[in-house]
Amino acid sequence: ELEGKKVEDNLTELIAKIGENMNIRRLKLVSTDGFIETYIHLGGKIGVLLNVSGEATPENVEKAKGVAMHVAAMDPKYLNSEQVTADDLEREKEIARHQLQQEGKPENIIEKILEGKMRKFYEENCLVNQKYVRDDSVTIEKFIAPSSIISFDRFKVGEGIEKEEADFAAEVAAMAGN
Repeated sequence: ELEGKKVEDNLTELIAKIGENMNIRRLKLVSTDGFIETYIHLGGKIGVLLNVSGEATPENVEKAKGVAMHVAAMDPKYLNSEQVTADDLEREKEIARHQLQQEGKPENIIEKILEGKMRKFYEENCLVNQKYVRDDSVTIEKFIAPSSIISFDRFKVGEGIEKEEADFAAEVAAMAGN
């Protein structure tokens, strides 16, 4: 329910008001003891929900808005290193290991290099470890302090829609009767 009404009822009312058929593909219900900051980018093509701990003071809200913009721009995959699955981490290690072996690096050196590559992986993919896009001297975790990020969601128009791959040449040949 949303504001005491079923989501379906709200959708039906919106369809009647706008006159455009719509479907809800993704829905996220977020509750918090802190506050939620939102950000819409590219005229509605990207949207971010940021769940932040702490009080919604003007300073904290301004920082959260900056982090939400950062999420829209940088598209982090995880909140922190604890959210990286063992499978994802192993896959990244294997890719890096294979590259290093192709470069002819000795096995005893590869493990040391992998440690650095995994640190870089976390810095690039975990929101709290990323350098803030507006000030790369500070990580997101340090920038938003004393608040902290509980969770985030980034939505992009068309994300997750399976696109049918068409073989244009075969399509033209079929139309031509070949």
